[in-house]
Amino acid sequence: MTKRESTGEPKHFNAGNVWGKILKAEEKVTRDKRTPFLELEIDCGSSQYGNVRAYGRLWGKEKIAALVALRGQYKDAVYRFKGFYNQYSDNDIRYSGYSFYNYEAMAPDTHPIPRASFILVGQLMKKEMIDGEGIVTLNVSRPQKDERVDEEMTLYLFDLDPFFEIEIK
Repeated sequence: MTKRESTGEPKHFNAGNVWGKILKAEEKVTRDKRTPFLELEIDCGSSQYGNVRAYGRLWGKEKIAALVALRGQYKDAVYRFKGFYNQYSDNDIRYSGYSFYNYEAMAPDTHPIPRASFILVGQLMKKEMIDGEGIVTLNVSRPQKDERVDEEMTLYLFDLDPFFEIEIK
């Protein structure tokens, strides 16, 4: 039993799984030049699921070095990345991000069709239509170390059919 299961926390907090080929991998550091990360662009597109690209970051020197070495061996491999979706603000601009915490290269004969899937968990706070775009705002409360962190997450929906089915209760 995992710690989250034993405390009653949701097992999947804004979890994401991405299957695809790495198009770009660029090593960078945070603005304070203290934390290295690998900025990734992943092609998750397929004829079955459409044209999808995922952008995210892999944190930590060891994980970065291991992925760079693996990619050197298997340049055209399909990778599965596990991570979580988050949003942050910088100079009053809201950014969405995907942080990877796990990955694996998959053999060409066994890998699934490239795609991306996310599970978002939160309390629906607002639903609005602005300039023809369906926008929903979630309050996301999640554990972080020994405290709870509340964040507001705004999602822009490309497909409006589900938007009209959403109810705030």
